[in-house]
Amino acid sequence: MNDEFVSFRDPAGSLFKHKNKIFRFINPSYQNEFEQTISCRSLTELISQGYISNFKKMQKNDLDLLLKDETFLKIFEKIKSDIILEHKIIDFVNYPYEWSSSMLFDSAALTLLLFEKIIDDNLGLKDATPYNTIFENAKPVFVDLLSFEKRDPQDPIWLAYSQFVKTYLLPLYVYKFAKIPVHKTFLSNPDGLEIDDCLPHTGFFRPIAYSLIRLPLFLSRFTKPQHYKSKRLINPNLSKFILLRLIKKTKKRLMSLKPKTTASSSWSKYMDTQKHYDKEDFLIKESFISDVLISLKPKKVLDIGCNTGHFSLIAAKHGSKVISIDNDPIVIDKLYNLAKNENLNILPLVVSISKPTPFLGWKNSEYQSFLKRAENYSDLVFMLALIHHLQVTDRIPLLEIASIANLLTKDGLIIEYIDPQDPMFKKIVRGRENLHQDISINNFKKTFEVFFNIIKEQKINASRSIFFMRKKSEE
Repeated sequence: MNDEFVSFRDPAGSLFKHKNKIFRFINPSYQNEFEQTISCRSLTELISQGYISNFKKMQKNDLDLLLKDETFLKIFEKIKSDIILEHKIIDFVNYPYEWSSSMLFDSAALTLLLFEKIIDDNLGLKDATPYNTIFENAKPVFVDLLSFEKRDPQDPIWLAYSQFVKTYLLPLYVYKFAKIPVHKTFLSNPDGLEIDDCLPHTGFFRPIAYSLIRLPLFLSRFTKPQHYKSKRLINPNLSKFILLRLIKKTKKRLMSLKPKTTASSSWSKYMDTQKHYDKEDFLIKESFISDVLISLKPKKVLDIGCNTGHFSLIAAKHGSKVISIDNDPIVIDKLYNLAKNENLNILPLVVSISKPTPFLGWKNSEYQSFLKRAENYSDLVFMLALIHHLQVTDRIPLLEIASIANLLTKDGLIIEYIDPQDPMFKKIVRGRENLHQDISINNFKKTFEVFFNIIKEQKINASRSIFFMRKKSEE
């Protein structure tokens, strides 16, 4: 659906998607505060530095043109807002349940940085959730302008701190000490973790377990309604000092939970340890993919089952914007840190193509599914060393694999065929060869030709071939 509300929880305003543009309606009761907030020097600087998503305020001439559209007019009449913003579009929306641990950490660090920078202008953050952040390639960008509010200079309390703990510190804590990936935490707990959820993972010799979990849990038994009332101090400088001390303390806690980049998994060393290619085979594969990238010049590439991103890197170096997905959070974390350090045009996400992120949120429509966001997004899709896992491990029929490739690409597909005689195929089939007797290169070609024209084919070795295909016209 092209016209839809994509954010509506904030009483100060809402986001509306219209013809692939994002508009923010500021509710009338909040407009004066918004004007005061957004004109502050600190916010202006943070926006210019790219920490906060840019926007433009709709002028009368632009608005008059929009109001000629019947759908936009109905929304405008319903909300009756005098302030409408058009936001800069971030190319591919992503959510915390698709992030690696380092991505969540960097989003948390950005949130604290912003709060610290705006305190001198008597501004605050009324919420502190990772859903306020979207990654643009490997850079977190804060997108919720309405999270900023005028702060009472005499109030030393940051009410959003509890939310910061639930959605940042506790998920990073259980990742570090219980090895629960952050994407799984948010899929099962979209609003973060409660202290009770983490209690089983508190060790006797972990100081942070006491300050972050055990002590707050103990003190919560004595909580009374008056504890939530504002406690204004006479001296505003003391109030600011207390807030800055809280930020400093929270930064220290966050740093103690920083994910290790040296973590490994069964797939993180795949490129170094694989034995089913020799050096010449791999060069054939690399050369084939590079030739397609040079001839097709795709603006956007989706690398499905990217592992540590060897071919994503090749696509990015040929000028493509790359979305790299894999169901292993460790390999995605390694690729994310590489893309961040080298400023590469790559967005790595923890997504399994056999079990992609579903629609979530209110009425199952607040957060779009991965397939909805990725549909016809890419000019070229990579499915390399992948389909045997889908066929054998996930029991996905070949026609369904061809169908989803057709859904995701606007044009091209590079796909690798793996024969049942391949050593890796034999390894994962585990004696169930009789279930896959129909797999052959001829059947593979016939199936994909339902949706694609085969443009180029190259044998890699005795059991592997690589194909470049282009999507058939729907006419």
